Amino acid sequence: MPSGDPTIDPSSPATPSAALTATWAPTRTPTPTRAPTPTRIPTKPAATATPGPTPPPSGLNPVFVAPLYMNQYPQNQSLVPNQDGSCSLDTGKTGRGVVLVRVSGEKVPSTTRVKVIVRKTSGDSSGSSYQYDLLERDAWIGFPLQMGNGDYNVTVYRNIQDSNYVAIHAHDLSVSLSSTLPLYTSSVHKMAFGQSTDATELAGELCAGLTDPVARLNAIYAWIEANISYDRALADAIRQGTVVAYVPDPDRTLRTRKGICYDYAALFAAMLRSQGIPTRLLFGDVTPASGSTFYHAWNEVFFEGKGWVRLDGFNWLYVNGTGWPHFDTTLAAGGHSPEGIRTFSYVVTRTF
Repeated sequence: MPSGDPTIDPSSPATPSAALTATWAPTRTPTPTRAPTPTRIPTKPAATATPGPTPPPSGLNPVFVAPLYMNQYPQNQSLVPNQDGSCSLDTGKTGRGVVLVRVSGEKVPSTTRVKVIVRKTSGDSSGSSYQYDLLERDAWIGFPLQMGNGDYNVTVYRNIQDSNYVAIHAHDLSVSLSSTLPLYTSSVHKMAFGQSTDATELAGELCAGLTDPVARLNAIYAWIEANISYDRALADAIRQGTVVAYVPDPDRTLRTRKGICYDYAALFAAMLRSQGIPTRLLFGDVTPASGSTFYHAWNEVFFEGKGWVRLDGFNWLYVNGTGWPHFDTTLAAGGHSPEGIRTFSYVVTRTF
């Protein structure tokens, strides 16, 4: 979402054999990404408020899917290294809808931009792709395979000059999942969490003794609403192009107690996923009842059963069977009530 982020055309991925020699150049001028700024910027100061009284059971069945923590990644189950050792893939977690990528800091310094493109090559959503900035080195990073069952291509690019990139690794793989829910309790790029990271530990403290899924959601939602403030300086830096590659870090958000909508949504997802509650991070266009459309990030949380999802006593959405109600912690922290947020129109363009 940072402004000025160069776009790689995924329509002609390099093969592994060509990855070390072929130079790829963009075929169109990069288009700046719209700044993820809500219409009402939170102004509440950081606080240490605790969640209010727990609402009565919702009538919805608890949904628990064992989390996949990032410290469970490096099992080298199905390693696919490239020719010069600068990049490796591990496909051992594709059964959860996650592919792992690791880039060598010795071969590719952190000052060199690296991008990962995950592209669907068969089945539903064929031809669709997701692009990511990979900032870390010498660590396994999980990337979601969220476009449904079928064949995928994963290609890793390194920057060589300006907006020109060269492919350093490419790999084809197939995905066949009986359920997508395990993907949405996994640590992945944008919303990473481990068994002992701050986001996981705080979520555990807030949800201790709470068995109803709505009560756990309420506890985490209320804490973020009360304790995280909007980072105007970061939003301006992204809008002005000073920051060109930005990836949320849930633990950094907890340390600084501030962030943009991207950070709010990533923290909420990481904390709920660490509790085994399937949660998505979404991007798209949001339009208030009166005002202009803006590009934004928010969340959806999975529930099954029959009953109202209640947030602070407000009936958010009636679920009969299964449902993904949406939650917007950024707007909540800015003073918008659940009733007010329900008046906003949300159009999803990207799902993680």
